[in-house]
Amino acid sequence: MLFKRPSRKYIAGMMIGGGSICALIALVSVLVSWHFVRSAARANGRVIQMVERDGEHGKLYAPVFIFRDSSGVEHTVHSDTASDPPEHRVGDSVGVLYSPQNPQGAKTDRFFSLWGLPFVTGLLAAFYLPLGLLVWYWPCIIQRFRHEPPVIHAA
Repeated sequence: MLFKRPSRKYIAGMMIGGGSICALIALVSVLVSWHFVRSAARANGRVIQMVERDGEHGKLYAPVFIFRDSSGVEHTVHSDTASDPPEHRVGDSVGVLYSPQNPQGAKTDRFFSLWGLPFVTGLLAAFYLPLGLLVWYWPCIIQRFRHEPPVIHAA
């Protein structure tokens, strides 16, 4: 079976489609994060453990932290944000944002913990959408800047 090379418009369409999906995810996640940050209660917490996870390119480290909510109940939360090198050490104090209705969904008050998904998907959208449009319209762009030599008619 012979491999058929994908067309320029197919590749551009995949880039535009992927970029559009990333833009949609970025928009929805910005709204979710913004709502969470606006409605969240604040507390001080402490990192009690670093959990090692296997990542695509090696080990990642996610903090487990404790905090007391406004009624004095202590909660232990396993962060869903992991990094290498570790962002925290055991014993570190951390700012915590939590929903009083769901304290187990608490997040550390750090940029990537709150805004990582919209940031990364927004960057991908900002890269793939214009690049896909450029690839799609490339022949029109080239044609617009192509200079044909003037035609001289003999009289």
